[in-house]
Amino acid sequence: MAAIVAIAAGCRRSAPVEVAAPVTVRVQVVRPGPLRDVASAPGTVVPAAAGDWTISGPEPAVIVELPKKEGDSVAPGDLLVRFDIPSITQVVAARELDRAQAATRVDQAKAAAANQQALFARGLIARNALAADQDSVSAAEAALGQADSQLALAKAEAGRATITARFAGTVQHVWHAVGDTVAGDPTDPVLRVVDPSHVEVDVQLPVLQVGRVQPGQLAAVRTLSDPGEHAAHVTHVQPPTDPTAATGEVRVALLGNATLPLDAPVSVEILFDQRTEALTVPLGAIHREGSQQTVFIVGDDGRAHERAVRTGLVTRDAAEIVNGLAAGDRVIVDATEMTDGEPVSISGGADAVGQ
Repeated sequence: MAAIVAIAAGCRRSAPVEVAAPVTVRVQVVRPGPLRDVASAPGTVVPAAAGDWTISGPEPAVIVELPKKEGDSVAPGDLLVRFDIPSITQVVAARELDRAQAATRVDQAKAAAANQQALFARGLIARNALAADQDSVSAAEAALGQADSQLALAKAEAGRATITARFAGTVQHVWHAVGDTVAGDPTDPVLRVVDPSHVEVDVQLPVLQVGRVQPGQLAAVRTLSDPGEHAAHVTHVQPPTDPTAATGEVRVALLGNATLPLDAPVSVEILFDQRTEALTVPLGAIHREGSQQTVFIVGDDGRAHERAVRTGLVTRDAAEIVNGLAAGDRVIVDATEMTDGEPVSISGGADAVGQ
């Protein structure tokens, strides 16, 4: 009986050991490649600041000449607008009258001095009387010189009433006509002249990105109709003055002689930093606990293994790994609840990273 039990006991099978099913994961194979940190935003082609001129009256005035109309070409020195500025006109008239009266007094003083000279030559007056008349001539001539200076200043001021073109371009818009009275401030413009051969791109960037932009940074401009890109650089950065504003203005100019049509919509990339041969992983693959950063890779044993890593350049989508990974490592990109040593299976093959 005991033998039967022993035999029976020897034939008894062990209870099955439960083995955890592998977790299906997505991976990317780490390979060296370029990594660029950029700000991307839509923009609009506008005239360069030096080639965009909106003309207003220097002060309240009446337009007496306005020879150009919208669309007309403009050459340097062309008359754009002439104003009649009452305050300046009155000053010039007053200074001309002063000058005429001063010139008359000089003529009168010289005539009196000549008459006294004749009388002195005949011995009819004393020398001291002759000297007094000569002093009167000198005083009158000094007053005439001062009147000439005042008239010249008034005429120079009157030059503000005539505005000529500073650069070649095109009349973009005309707001007034001959005979109109203008307020004489930027809120009441007369006409706008632009140089279409020198353009920039106006871009609105989020405030946090504006703080990273500096004049001179490289950029790329793409149009909707052209798959290529135009090399450019940042020319101007204007952070918002309103603390509640969400965006700030950045101006980008094309390099070389390239130009684009005014008002054309474009897309812009401003380069902050780049690497030519970086090992990169998606940001979502990196786990952070305090100052420690780790990723999970799939080992040759089919299990997940946690690796401590150190990052370099970080963009919106990816991070450069400067320590902890090697080319060819298979990084798990969706290891949200992964544990070290856990068996895994790869879903859909391995996509390359950093290409």
